[in-house]
Amino acid sequence: MPSTLVTTKRPARNAGTKSYQTALWKGENPLKSIEQIKVQESELAWLDKAERQRLISECAKSKSRDLLPVVLICLSTGARWNEATAVMKQHVKDGLLQLPETKGKRRRFVSISPELALMIKNHKPKSRSQLFGDPVRAFRTVIEQARIHLPDGQLTHVLRRSFAVFFMQQSGNVRELQDILGHATLAMTEKYLRFAPMRPESAAQLNPVTVDGLNIADLIERQKRAEEI
Repeated sequence: MPSTLVTTKRPARNAGTKSYQTALWKGENPLKSIEQIKVQESELAWLDKAERQRLISECAKSKSRDLLPVVLICLSTGARWNEATAVMKQHVKDGLLQLPETKGKRRRFVSISPELALMIKNHKPKSRSQLFGDPVRAFRTVIEQARIHLPDGQLTHVLRRSFAVFFMQQSGNVRELQDILGHATLAMTEKYLRFAPMRPESAAQLNPVTVDGLNIADLIERQKRAEEI
């Protein structure tokens, strides 16, 4: 089912409900009985370590001067492609990168390494108003050269997803990831929870008995003495 049909039907149904509530439509909502169409979520693709290394190697050899820094910004911050290409030198300050042109129209600050900050600061601007061009064609080329196979219709977003997956694999906090990615709701970020490492042994450390410093051996001795009385 095309997603355009779903996005078209939803506002139509809402409009019908609104008209009914405001008495613009006297009869029953004609779209009330239409069920929501469920669209299968697209395959979540990301790059593993070997793929990331091959990709970066090909980016470093690319004739596009803008490709490597844009890719590194995306992989280092989880930035969307258009957010990374909109970065200017003044967006780097005190180890933080401000991401402009965000989808949610909110300022987003992400910490970056000193090396990446220096790369951005030293990059030769494309023009007075633009630090980077849009090297999407070069990116498509290096994806092929790196022998990386992506699902149909996916390309640059794999960098953002790779950041999110790796962040969770390193035991990152999902709420922090939500802030970093700029998701409006936690539900949008929770799809990455399945990549968090399963550590059953953590229960032995992260429980109130252990954290409170209770000595179970001492408690057993006290229990025995109480039984002898």
